Amino acid sequence: MRPVRVGFCAAVIAAASVAIAACGTASTSGSPATPSTSTSSASATSSGSGATAPVNAIETAYSSTISAGTAKIAMTMGMTGGQYQGMNFNASATGAMDFVHKSGDLTTNMMGMDMEARYLNGVQYVHVPDNWLSQSGGKPWVKFDMNQFANGQAGSWGGLTNGMFTDPSQVLSYLRGMGGHITDDGPATIDGTPTTHYTAELTIADLAKSENLTQDQVTQMQQVLGNGPVPMQLWVDGQNRLRQMTYNQSMNFGAFMGQFGGSGSGSVTMSMTMKLSDFGTPVNVTAPPSDQVDDAFGG
Repeated sequence: MRPVRVGFCAAVIAAASVAIAACGTASTSGSPATPSTSTSSASATSSGSGATAPVNAIETAYSSTISAGTAKIAMTMGMTGGQYQGMNFNASATGAMDFVHKSGDLTTNMMGMDMEARYLNGVQYVHVPDNWLSQSGGKPWVKFDMNQFANGQAGSWGGLTNGMFTDPSQVLSYLRGMGGHITDDGPATIDGTPTTHYTAELTIADLAKSENLTQDQVTQMQQVLGNGPVPMQLWVDGQNRLRQMTYNQSMNFGAFMGQFGGSGSGSVTMSMTMKLSDFGTPVNVTAPPSDQVDDAFGG
């Protein structure tokens, strides 16, 4: 990948609001690892029925949300601390996603620039702002075929990072892997919708188990994310569908960018909020004309 395209990849990571979503659904091989150094949640089952109720509620929220098929999605992300080539990242995105077919269309604002991103069949197409045209071969769209990463071309993070580029709603998979550290904080209203608010913790140990991660993947995640749990806030509606998710997480930005042949520095604190609404909304996505597309991973 050309250096300028490495920079553009970093921008897309931020624009998708899921840079930390390197924990998405993995297509991995090898023996799963159980990281002994991670802070693992206690077993909810062994804690009695009072502890299992919130865990079951969150597991049900995952299946009910996916079963809805589609939804409108709105995300905001902030990154404070480290930098990439002198840039700090803040981004927001709105659009619609098809959870079943992993497709969607989002309009993203990042650092004052608006970009459209289309997700289709494991490929992300990003509409380039005018001032980026010289860096995209003069074509208005840049294609990121993340199926290459699923085939191992991104090292141990390959299958893990595939999801964050091809489907921003991939963060929903977090709901499947949480252990027993979930509490029911009672009723709350999100954008006029009655919900139940939950506080949860997600650990690398939880992910290693639910996503069948290899030891290499666990090790690299620990290098970037550390060993502590990720605190999360979740809001679930009366139909057991996720309405809002927020989390904050620190990461070693240099270690993260190094996995993609790029460079960065410092510790970054990321905050992300994702809201879902209008479940069942129509989602129709088409790829841009091929003569208007530049391949980010081409020569």
